[in-house]
Amino acid sequence: MAKRPMTNEEKLTHMMRFSNYSALKQCFIMEAVRKWAEVISRAAPEQVENGFISGTAWIGVAKETLKEMSAEMTINDPELDDDDYAPSDDALESADCCDPLYGQRMDSADMGEC
Repeated sequence: MAKRPMTNEEKLTHMMRFSNYSALKQCFIMEAVRKWAEVISRAAPEQVENGFISGTAWIGVAKETLKEMSAEMTINDPELDDDDYAPSDDALESADCCDPLYGQRMDSADMGEC
């Protein structure tokens, strides 16, 4: 059977799945991507322009990457029931009335603690 080089997607998938360090390798790769995206997103276009890719495009990719990494991303999973990840009634009640950052009731006149 003939062999060919892996595509970038195949190589990244292989690195994420197979490692002597197990899931720590995934953490390393995700952290490396995040840190590099932060560096590029703060750069001026002329600092990252290389003659092949415009600096503006490179910065746009970095910002998009950071946005995606901080977002809650989901995928359709036929093995899960729709309500496997549904919040409990207690969580919904708490979310409706409580500011999670400051722990204060948002539906109360006195804004007491939850």
